[in-house]
Amino acid sequence: VYGTNSNNLSNSVTSGTGAGSYNKSLTNLSSSTTYYYKAYATSSAGTSYGAIESFTTQATVAPTVLTVNTSNVTVSGATLNGNVTSAGTSTVTARGFMYGTSETNLSQQAECGSGTGTFSKALTGLSASTTYYFKAYATSSAGTSYGAVETFTTQTPVAPTVQTMAATSISQTGATLNGKVVSAGSYSVTARGFVYGTSATNLSQNVESTVTTDN
Repeated sequence: VYGTNSNNLSNSVTSGTGAGSYNKSLTNLSSSTTYYYKAYATSSAGTSYGAIESFTTQATVAPTVLTVNTSNVTVSGATLNGNVTSAGTSTVTARGFMYGTSETNLSQQAECGSGTGTFSKALTGLSASTTYYFKAYATSSAGTSYGAVETFTTQTPVAPTVQTMAATSISQTGATLNGKVVSAGSYSVTARGFVYGTSATNLSQNVESTVTTDN
């Protein structure tokens, strides 16, 4: 017979018949709880009881999770990294990241499966030149644990780099203008061309170019 009060052993389990040693495995007990119990044996002569003993069930332990530095930070994205180093006393059923632009309001969530070990999540659609805060989390039946808060800042957009080159095929009424996009910068180049005029301070004419060359 057993229970959580030494004066009220209201639960009973049986374990066969006859003389000799015997045991019984109990399940579904409460964690971090002291239980009291005593053995009994019954015959036609009556029921005898042993002395009261006690044991305390182990405490539940939540997972241990680490927030790892980001990687692949761009103008509008970044990869968050984490590591569940220990499951604790239960299976890790969910893990991921909480993030946002304020350390005190990590309201956005990115889920990354379950279990222990390293994990990552690629974020997209972020704002450029913005500092984000994030922390890893891991959840089990014992609760949810969080890693430390880390930060990253998305890159500042870089405009294209373009070079004006000497005009060619100059005639009385025409000329070929030449240029080169040396670097696209942070985004794809969506338009290119020339502005021109008869005064260096008033290039009021515009012409787009659709001709593509590699040099």
